[in-house]
Amino acid sequence: MRPEVGLWRLARHGICLAGSAAVVASAAAAAEAPDPVERRARTYQHLMQAQLAAREGRFLRALREVREAAALDPDSAELHAEGARLLLDVGQVLEAERLARRALEIEPDQTGALRVLGDLMAGRAFRSPEDSDSRREAIGLYRRLVADGAVDDPLLHVLAQLELANAEPDAAAATARRLVARRPGEPGALRLLVQALVTGGRREEALEALLDYVVHHAEDEQALPMVEELADQTGRWDRLTAVLEPAVSQPRAAAGLQWLYAKALLEQNRTVEAVPLLERAAARRPDHLALRTRLAQAYWLVGRLADASALASEIAEQDPGRVQAYWVLAEVHAARREYLRAAEAYAKAVELLAGLPGASPEQRDVLRRRWALARLESGDAAGALEVLGEIEVREPDAETAGLFARAAVAAGRRGEAEARARQWRASGYTGASQLLEAELAIADGAWPRAAVAYRQALESLGPPVRAWAIDRLLDTDAGRGLALEFAREQATSAPEDVQALYVLGGVLDRLGQHAEAEATLRRVLELDPGHAGALNNLGYSLADRNERLEEALDLIQRALAREPWNGAFLDSLGWVLFRLGRYEEALEPLERAAREYPHDPIVLEHLGDLYERLRRIDAAREAWRRALEAGAEDRESLQRKIDRLPPEAARHAAQAAAPEIESPR
Repeated sequence: MRPEVGLWRLARHGICLAGSAAVVASAAAAAEAPDPVERRARTYQHLMQAQLAAREGRFLRALREVREAAALDPDSAELHAEGARLLLDVGQVLEAERLARRALEIEPDQTGALRVLGDLMAGRAFRSPEDSDSRREAIGLYRRLVADGAVDDPLLHVLAQLELANAEPDAAAATARRLVARRPGEPGALRLLVQALVTGGRREEALEALLDYVVHHAEDEQALPMVEELADQTGRWDRLTAVLEPAVSQPRAAAGLQWLYAKALLEQNRTVEAVPLLERAAARRPDHLALRTRLAQAYWLVGRLADASALASEIAEQDPGRVQAYWVLAEVHAARREYLRAAEAYAKAVELLAGLPGASPEQRDVLRRRWALARLESGDAAGALEVLGEIEVREPDAETAGLFARAAVAAGRRGEAEARARQWRASGYTGASQLLEAELAIADGAWPRAAVAYRQALESLGPPVRAWAIDRLLDTDAGRGLALEFAREQATSAPEDVQALYVLGGVLDRLGQHAEAEATLRRVLELDPGHAGALNNLGYSLADRNERLEEALDLIQRALAREPWNGAFLDSLGWVLFRLGRYEEALEPLERAAREYPHDPIVLEHLGDLYERLRRIDAAREAWRRALEAGAEDRESLQRKIDRLPPEAARHAAQAAAPEIESPR
């Protein structure tokens, strides 16, 4: 590393920076020499001596030689500029600035002096961001150089940075584009352009620049997260698929591009196309944990829960510090009603996220709420309260307030909930307080009071309260009417809102109002013919009522064409085939559904019903027993099914008399 040289160091050695009298006298004598050629030769001899001294680390000698050269030719702008560059290189900042400014006095457009002074001012601006004068002067000097064609890559890079710092994103983008054009494969140039475009609110242009780059430089996987982030911000996932499709269709397409393309497909609900791409990419890069983690996430998103669980568990074992693997594990366990295991995975994910640079309190709180819900569902209400107590964001949202109320009531800590409601109200968090009071009213069975509190909370916190209220109220017999009221209001206020109509259709069907539910779901399909949830729900409702079974089968198959791994849809397919008497065909989808949802009482009961028809008595008994353990609603009916199964001796006799129907598997 070059030693730092400055005025303080030379002064410490007792040296006069103004130069010795001998130097001055020598320079004066040389200046009086009648031969200009000789004087010029001696001038550049001093410059060469200065360069040599600088290379050898003799900075005092370099300074003296530059001074002598300047004294020999005091009106040469070029000489002053060269001397300024040399002094700048050896750390003599003040002397370099003096010579550069003198050069510009002599010749205002002297290129070398403009560059030296620009570099000096840029250095000051970067060291002291509040030094706006130096920043503006540097920008002006560099722009003069660019206008004169005296431009190089480092200058463009620094100029763009200065323009960004000076709140000139459009100018910075223009400068960065010139740099990218000169160095099309340079990641730093691209990132500078993207930063300038994003700062100027031109995100779609930034996305286009990134897409062009990654298509031609697929090996630079560091650019892929930026593409993903910008696509998410702009919603232009369709643009990703259009640009990337030719690249990923190649036999040896880069694994990173395959992931990005698959992600874009997933965002557009093109799940059937997405997962095979990721599987091929992961097969080619089995050591690429980030890619395999993305595959686990994709499995989770498309409903391949068992595969997601197995892969995420393997990744977590190989890399215990990978937060995404535990996050996927937690979500999968929760979806499969494995709440104790979900709580453990959420706890680990929160722990890892706490030590991850850039992770926000909001991100950690999302996981904490999920963690608290898992503990609550597992019966550990006190543990749920403990987790909620670690929430970092002070202002409570609808979910936090609702979870706290449920957990406090379940844990028998009613007084704590009431105290928290008063505290939130006093702190100005009125909506959260009202939602908590609604939950306490539900616990008391005071439905009119609950309805009033929910409506007050809805006015304060908005739509999230309605979604929370509908979900909570459907769990209670007395609250279902209020849930329907909320769902109707939402759909009425937005008659073209597919999601609002879909929720209303689900509530109506659950309340047994099948005719209106069917009409509502058909309206959803008019607005969105490919709505997989509406297709499945309508088909399952028909099958469960044993009505129009062929139509039900068609609806469910259309849903599965959109989401072929969805365990709920597979259960619907198995159930409608069961209703049609096509028992052998029903076996595969019902067993696949049970693999994805091993603790779902409805899936397990359906599977038990099928096993009984196939005379697989032990398997039927086990499936029904597991359905009971999973919390089946109609426990008495399920127990009667188990009780009517033949005892062991009768079963063996029946099997000897009539061979068991073979499974197509």
